[in-house]
Order: sequence, then C-alpha cells, then structure tokens
Amino acid sequence: MLRILRSGSCRPSTGRRPRAAESGQAMLVVMAALALLATVPLTVMATTVDQLPLSTYNLDWNAAYQAAQAGLSDYIQHLDANETYVQYDRSNPDGNVAFTGWEAVSSTTAPPEYFEYSVSTSGGSLQLTVSGKAGAGTDSVVRTFTYALAPTSTLDDIYWTACESSSNCGATQEIVFDSNDVLNGPVFSDDDFFICGDPTFTSTVQSANDGDGPTGGMAAHDYWENTCGTSNPDFEAPPNEPTYAPPENILSNGVGGDVAPAEDYGCYLTAGGNGVTFTLSGTTLQWTGGTLNTTNGNKGAGCGSSGTSVTFADLQSAIFYVDGDVTINGGGTVAGFLTLVSSGSITLDGSVTYPSGDVTQSSGSPSGPYSDTKDALGLIALDYIYMNDDNAAITIDAAMMAISDSFENVDYTKACSGTCNVLTVFGSIAQNIRGPVGEESSGTVTNGYAKSYWYDYSLEDLWPPFFIPPASATWSPTSYAELQPGAAHEAIAGT
Repeated sequence: MLRILRSGSCRPSTGRRPRAAESGQAMLVVMAALALLATVPLTVMATTVDQLPLSTYNLDWNAAYQAAQAGLSDYIQHLDANETYVQYDRSNPDGNVAFTGWEAVSSTTAPPEYFEYSVSTSGGSLQLTVSGKAGAGTDSVVRTFTYALAPTSTLDDIYWTACESSSNCGATQEIVFDSNDVLNGPVFSDDDFFICGDPTFTSTVQSANDGDGPTGGMAAHDYWENTCGTSNPDFEAPPNEPTYAPPENILSNGVGGDVAPAEDYGCYLTAGGNGVTFTLSGTTLQWTGGTLNTTNGNKGAGCGSSGTSVTFADLQSAIFYVDGDVTINGGGTVAGFLTLVSSGSITLDGSVTYPSGDVTQSSGSPSGPYSDTKDALGLIALDYIYMNDDNAAITIDAAMMAISDSFENVDYTKACSGTCNVLTVFGSIAQNIRGPVGEESSGTVTNGYAKSYWYDYSLEDLWPPFFIPPASATWSPTSYAELQPGAAHEAIAGT
C-alpha cells in the first residue's frame, strides 16, 4: 500500500549522541580551568604581599626627600625673618625643635614625615645640613643633604646700580663707560647703560630696563645708549650684548639691619665730630675718634678702645657699626673677614688690599676669573663711598655698597698729568646712583681715573660678616649634596 509522507510529519535526525570518552575529556578540561582560575588570586595576593615592603620603602624614600626639603624651607624662612638667625644652633636653639631633634612636617602626612638640621659657618659662608625622615619605627627612612646657602644680592656682580645717573636719577649729567674701561665680571643695572667709546665687558651684562631707555630714542640698541658718535663696546660673553634681567633692589632698610649684629656680636661705635678713623693691618685694626657703645648686646667685648689694637679673632663676628662718618687710612691690608658699616659716608684715603698671595686665578685660563677664599672686606655706607687720594693710582680690595648715594672720586674733575691713573677694584661695587670717577673726551679719560674692575668670584658663596642682612635678601641654596642615608649621617648626631 502506498503511503504518503506529509511534510513535517517525520524528519531524519542530523545530530549524534556524544560518546562516553569525549564527555569525560571535556569534564577534565573544565575542572583544570577552574583549578587554574582558583590559583590566580592566590598568586596575585602572594606577589602583592612580597612587594609590599619594597613599595612602602619607595614611598618612604621619596617622602624623606620631601621632608628634607621642608626642613630647608623652614630654615630659610627663619633667615628671611631674622637677620641674625645664623647665631642659633643646637647649643642655642631659640626654641627651634629642629636644632635638637625631629620636628614633624605636619600632623597629617602619610607616611609621617620629620626633619632636623644643623648649621655651620666658615668665613662668610653658611652651610646647612638637613635630614628628612619618613615612616615609623625601625623601618623609617632617613635621607641627609648639605646645602650651601647664599642670598641673591648685589654681591653677585662686580658692578651694580639702581640708576645710571640719567634723568631718572634726578642728575644733571650722564655718566658713561668709555674706551679705557674694563669690567671683568658680571654687570647689572636697573637702568640702561650709557656708552661713549669702546669699553670692554668680559662677562654678562644685564639690565632691568625695558629697552626704551630713560631718555628714549634707542632704536639702534637695547639696554645701552650711544652717547657720542660711534661706540663699539666689546660684550665678550654670549650672547655678546646686554640682556634683560628682572629688577633688583638695594637694601630697603638702609644700614639698620646691621645695628643688632654689631651690638650683639661685633662692635658699635658712636662717632665724634670728625667721624671714626680705621687703620687696617692684616688681622688687626685700630680705631680712633669715637666711643664704644656698651649699652646693648655684647657690651663691646673684644672691641678695645680708641687707639688700641683689635684682633678679628677676638670678636664673635668682625662687624663694626659706626653711627657717623668713617675714614679708612690707605696703605693697609686686610687678612680675614671684616665688615665696616657707616650711617653716613665712608672715605678711602688710599689703597686697601688683601695679602697678594691670597688672590688666585683659576687654573688653566690665562684670562680666567680671580678669587680670594681667605679674605673679604665689606664696606657699607648709607650715603657715599668716596676715594680721596688726589688721583694717585689706587687699588681697593673690597665689596662696597653705597645704599642711597654713590661710589665716586672726589677729584674726578682734576686734569691728569699725561695718561690718567687707573682705579683698580677687586671685589664688587653696588650703588644706588652711579657716581663719577673721571671725565672723558671723545671716549678717552682726561680727568680723574680710568677703571679696571675685577669681580672676586668667591663672593658667590663667601661674603663679609652681615654684609647682606638676610631680611633684605632672598636666600637660596647655591649647591647641595646628598650624604649616604642612615643614622650615622643624620643632621644631629646621636638622635
């Protein structure tokens, strides 16, 4: 009998039943995968646990550096606020915990951070050793650094002025650099430079003026003005022309910042009618014409009396403050570090020099920089610093600052007999308004002095006692080095 197959009523199967052997293998694969997945968290956890001490140490290592930086900032803040803060140390901490043990950076730092520091001075330099610690207990990390600190100041230049005797200064004449002038060292002014002739500048020349010049009309030159005919100054340091630098200020508080150091650690003199006269000789000096003020501070310890010899080493700090005018006898030498401050003017009656063997030139450079790491004479006058030697050849080894007036020659209008003599300065000159030392005609000196100024490069990190009151300067590290970390190298031994 014929049967009719209706669509959909019966279909042959296209699948297969799995064999028993294949089913078992699949189960094994699944079980192995589950076992592997179960071990991954355990492996990750073990690795994390093993690396946890290393990660913590790395965090503490970096945090210890941050703590040391906090200690550096803390000490600089003390310097900026107190011009005599260099006196304090572990034996005389002035309540500063960091001099005697660990000071917490903050109560909220994680990990906990601490710092401590000690300070030492040599000559005019200041070195801070600061340790930073991070972490707790025996696992804490200590890192120790030493910093040489110095203020940004007029000591950075052989020649510094706020005003170049232009109309901005209220002056009736312009004072210029001429062909006889050689300035060996960095030069800075808040004003433009006036040039008549072909002076030589061996190092950087910087101006804070906008380049338009105080009298305008400076289309041909930026930061210097040609005042006579054709001038061709030799700017030897790249970029071989003056460049812009931010404005700087001379001491804002006059000489007042040196009163307390003189009373506390040096000598405070009240001048008589003719001022106080100093005679310098090596590591000693004599003073006459004044009286010793013993009201405050050290009450004149080691300062001697009029006409007696005073030895620098007998003073806690060799700074003399004179309430009145000062005269310095010529022909003397200074061996060591000394600062003389006048609330009036200082007159240099002849040469004042360092021992010749102490002034050295950098090796391997015929025209390289000179420095003296053993001596530094600081001369600070509220008013003028005068030269008074009838235009005889004169050498002044000193860092000088005329805060409200000028450094100048009282005989600058006197005609030279033949070629004019040279005024040699080794150190630095800072003045509010540029003062004259000679006169020129067509770029050649005819009266007074020609100039030869040499920067004492040791003034970059050595300076006369209290020459720059810290409250009047911005202090910053000039160099640093990290010591091997560990308790044996902490800033305060035994802590």
